[in-house]
Amino acid sequence: MNNQVAFEADDHNVAEGWSVIVKGQGQVLNNSAEIQEAERAHLLPWTAGAKRRYVRVSPSEISGRRFRFGSQPDQD
Repeated sequence: MNNQVAFEADDHNVAEGWSVIVKGQGQVLNNSAEIQEAERAHLLPWTAGAKRRYVRVSPSEISGRRFRFGSQPDQD
């Protein structure tokens, strides 16, 4: 449909969190060597169900942030 894609990865613990966004050109992996390489990364989806399609992103833009959790600031 469109080869321009965005991918976001986030994580956190009780003290801090981070978020990274990668934008770029996406390419569906079709040959078995590329797919086996992708499977060795052991990336797991958060939602249940088989995910059998792999997309390589050639980045054109990367942004991210890290943040620490703490008390809520005063509302004055």
